[in-house]
Amino acid sequence: MKMKVPFFISFIALLFFSWRFIHEHSVDTQTNSPSLEIRLREIGHELLLKAGDSTSRVLPVGKQSRDEFTIKFENSLFIEPDTLVRLVRESMGQMNISEGYVVNVTGCSTGEVVYGFEIYQESAKDIVPCLGRSLPKECYEIALIFNQQKFPTNSLVFLILSSVVCLGFGIVIFRQHKNSPSFDRNEVFVPLGKIRFYLEKQVLKTEKDSIELTAKENHVLKILASNRNEIISRDQLQKEVWEDDGVLVGRSLDVFISKLRKKLEADPAVRIINIHGKGYKLEV
Repeated sequence: MKMKVPFFISFIALLFFSWRFIHEHSVDTQTNSPSLEIRLREIGHELLLKAGDSTSRVLPVGKQSRDEFTIKFENSLFIEPDTLVRLVRESMGQMNISEGYVVNVTGCSTGEVVYGFEIYQESAKDIVPCLGRSLPKECYEIALIFNQQKFPTNSLVFLILSSVVCLGFGIVIFRQHKNSPSFDRNEVFVPLGKIRFYLEKQVLKTEKDSIELTAKENHVLKILASNRNEIISRDQLQKEVWEDDGVLVGRSLDVFISKLRKKLEADPAVRIINIHGKGYKLEV
């Protein structure tokens, strides 16, 4: 019981921090921010102004999935890749998008990608082709696809190791609990200090162990327990335990007394004492 409480608390704590870790690293909160759509509309607005259009509208930003957004326009427009790259970099830089993104410009009529570039967390890996070449005036849609956030390798390893250790600890606790004796308060037993003597089951139980008794050991202990702290003669024990067998063996009693003493060692306050020349006494 003492080990179960800290294990349970540790397990709940691990689950909580694991949930926080997974939640924070699997969902980029910046891509779920309402301000993202505002910045995407601002990109569209600046593109229209650069194309000389100050009257037509930027249509509502489309959200294709958790990580993909589209900028749509009311009318056709010219697009300069240099301007588009600069506007997106500046706007997304202020949003602190950590894992990078892909930008694709698609023709409305054909559905084909006519221009695209990719921005990484490390600028040295950026792929930005075909600068300095303007796209003709047409109907375009601009899609921003954000890379899914990845777990940091060292944090992921720590999470896995912590989970394995916690799981292993739980298995040990479970096995200890499974193997430990269960005490049924409705069962009849004879209390011998910290030991419970179950007559019908022929077993001794402590808080940690369950010790089986042979039929003869059970019979001898039953007599001693029924007369605890009293001297029982050797003749009485031999007669009651072995008489039905038709054989009386003097050393048999000594052997069983020795075995019982070892099985009662779980509680030092319970002892079988040899009273010289008289018999035995179960002292509790």
